[in-house]
Amino acid sequence: MTRTVLIIEDNPGIGELVSMQIKDLDMQPVLVDRGDSWDSRLCSGAYADRQKHRAGSSAWARNGCG
Repeated sequence: MTRTVLIIEDNPGIGELVSMQIKDLDMQPVLVDRGDSWDSRLCSGAYADRQKHRAGSSAWARNGCG
C-alpha cells in the first residue's frame, strides 16, 4: 500500500522540492498551498473512507466531517 503525504506549503518552489523528495521515497505527495484548502478534501473521497474506518464514526463526526 502506497502512503500518501500531505504537504502544506505556500512557496511553490519549496512545495515542489519536498514533493520530489517524497516521490523518491515511493510515497504519494499531495501538495496544497493553504491549510484551509485541504479541509474539503479531507472530508470526502477515499482518504475520508480510510480515516473514518480507523477513527470510528463518532470520532470522525467530532472532527467536523460527520
